[in-house]
Amino acid sequence: MGSGADDASPPPASSVPASPRDCESSLQTLLVADGARGLAAAPDGTLYFSQSAPADKTGVFARTPDGSRLKELSSDQDVRQILLDGTDLLLVSRDIRRLPAAGGSSTLVVGHDGWDVITMARLDATHLFFSTWSSGTRAPSLKRVPRAGGEIETLLSFSASTYTLNMSSFDLGDDRIFLRGGGAIYSMPKSGGTPVVFHENASVSLLVTTKDSVFSDGPSSLFRSAYDPAVAPVRVALPDPGTWVDYGPLKAVADDVAAYVAFERFNTAPGRVMFARLPREGEAISAIGCTSGDGDPEGTQSMALDGRYLYAVLASNRGTGARIVRMPR
Repeated sequence: MGSGADDASPPPASSVPASPRDCESSLQTLLVADGARGLAAAPDGTLYFSQSAPADKTGVFARTPDGSRLKELSSDQDVRQILLDGTDLLLVSRDIRRLPAAGGSSTLVVGHDGWDVITMARLDATHLFFSTWSSGTRAPSLKRVPRAGGEIETLLSFSASTYTLNMSSFDLGDDRIFLRGGGAIYSMPKSGGTPVVFHENASVSLLVTTKDSVFSDGPSSLFRSAYDPAVAPVRVALPDPGTWVDYGPLKAVADDVAAYVAFERFNTAPGRVMFARLPREGEAISAIGCTSGDGDPEGTQSMALDGRYLYAVLASNRGTGARIVRMPR
């Protein structure tokens, strides 16, 4: 795409709450889960999450749609991300393991190969994509493996001291991988190759894709880009600075219908979180839920979607606990 942020089309008006209290009532706490981290939601409303603390409650758990039952599925440790793959869960930590959603023993999909951690994983129709990071001399990398199993391919790798692309933050389009770094969004073929500039920007900390759009952020702005490189990015209107002050987009999640982002420091309250639905063409950003900010300041650990709700793990910034919340989409 290559066009600068100043060339972006003007945004539509934003849809925002008149008061922070207006969006609190839509946010419901489902359960308190200290140490909760990874999160996934099945189409039937079953919620899967991982816990890393306390010591006697570590593992992967399932919550029934009506909340009447909580079941431990496995004792797998340090699960940072959970992906749904048919009737299985993919558990992402230093390796990736496959676990039946009904519970049982997990099996290895991607073994630990010298890296410190797998930072992110994504699925498309044929492959599992994942990025790795190492604090030593081993290069950060972007890799993929067939969903059915097979050889691991390295798609992109950089020297740990010179790389500019943030491979810990990537997302997938129909035929491309999108990455951020160096003041731009880059794209490359899913089969590998040289990344090229897709959208130039002064600062990029958020990247998420939907079926037809790529969302990224810049200084006090959000941008929606079509997959067509000839179409200029559209600036997404943020609420008036007097209403949403000092925002910081932290986490995002998307499906074929819409993308959602968690903003922190909502309405000048440190640690407050506001959740918003990002616009499709012709729409405006809209708030769907926020925390009250009356107790411990909280931050978003992870987010997940089913057909009706957005779910999030909110953890105390003071290390005093975590909870799982949901709100209508």
